Amino acid sequence: MKDDTDNFNEEFYENIKRVFLIKKLISKRVRIPFSGALLTKNEVLILFLLYISKDHRNDVQELINILDLSKSQFSKLTKSLRDKKMIITEYNQENKNFLVLQLTKAGETLLKEQYQELTSVKKLIF
Repeated sequence: MKDDTDNFNEEFYENIKRVFLIKKLISKRVRIPFSGALLTKNEVLILFLLYISKDHRNDVQELINILDLSKSQFSKLTKSLRDKKMIITEYNQENKNFLVLQLTKAGETLLKEQYQELTSVKKLIF
């Protein structure tokens, strides 16, 4: 009976450590190589959504709807990403009323590096 309790406690402790490690990873800000600038979780999420979009570009309104953010929040995030040279903005060719975000090569490179880092950490956790 004592062995079962010890086993349970050890397994429980390991799972708690994993949860806190995952929480730490999720709340961690991403450091941009060579610049020292930081990206927030929402900024990384915008970059990821652009990366999986066709031609690494997407309509602003669609991204706002997906992320469930206000226009002002989204505007601040995109300004920050533009300043960090992660995205560019342009108007839609068919309809000039729609603004389109496009991932830059720097943004794409950062995402690939972060993906490799997360998959290596995932292997350690699980």
